Amino acid sequence: MLDLSLLRCPVCQGKLHAVGESDRVRAVECGGRHNFARARKGYLSLLSGPKARSGDTADMVAARRSFLDSGLYSQLAAELARCAVEEAQSGSALAAPADEVPAAEEPAGSPAPLTVLDAGCGTGYYCAAVLNACAEAGVAARAYAFDSAPAAAAAAAKAHRDITAFTWDVYRPLPLEDSSVDVILSVFSPRVPAEFHRVLKPGSALITARPTQRHLAALLQSHDGTVSIDEHKESRLQRSLEPFFAEGERRLVNHPLHLSARQARELIGMTPSARHIDPHVFTDDVTAEFSVVVSPWHRRSGGQADR
Repeated sequence: MLDLSLLRCPVCQGKLHAVGESDRVRAVECGGRHNFARARKGYLSLLSGPKARSGDTADMVAARRSFLDSGLYSQLAAELARCAVEEAQSGSALAAPADEVPAAEEPAGSPAPLTVLDAGCGTGYYCAAVLNACAEAGVAARAYAFDSAPAAAAAAAKAHRDITAFTWDVYRPLPLEDSSVDVILSVFSPRVPAEFHRVLKPGSALITARPTQRHLAALLQSHDGTVSIDEHKESRLQRSLEPFFAEGERRLVNHPLHLSARQARELIGMTPSARHIDPHVFTDDVTAEFSVVVSPWHRRSGGQADR
């Protein structure tokens, strides 16, 4: 799917429209004639100028796709989906006052769908799980998903029919309307609180997933060169988000993870450790602890971005 209703030109913030036939959109363009290609693999290439930071390589994306297809992270996907559906059904993601939210560009009489933004989407695995859970719960939903890695955006474009995928750098201003998003997913990815606050509707939620100190410790400690979990990561997250968001109920997803040697290589190969160590040194089966905290963060109406 290619939904341009909330996307804005990253150069001039003008509205984007499709170039080409409806079933063969080859690019998008704004009134200022800024043009952005649509890749053959279905995603929009919105990045221009200086190279984006830390995009995963094609090999890292392939490892992630293969590993996630094994279902070993399905409990995390289910928890993220459950949290998103709860936010939608509780009304917090849809209850912003009408005078605080721009008019939705939907046909007359049609309720606006829940809008999900997956910031640093990887292969789109978690975003697709959220959309599937919304459909099962009777919640109409659509998603925008971005990643700085073209291979990841290409995978996300194919992960679900209701995902509009594009390449973007999370550290740049997001090419989206103010107060246009109901739920943001940030799963093992960087967070930019002020921008997330800007694009979220009042009363809506950011959902984060971040590892605890115990996450994959047995695997990461088995070889030198792997990237461990920073012990100060959680405190930094709290300090950065609290001016803009109020944390809701924390949910700990914790279980043993039994990995074959191949799965261990794929898991290392999809993480930053792949930049420092050859995954092929992992030749044995291993059991590690999966330990990740999921929490919704509700947008503060009086956050720094509103002052």
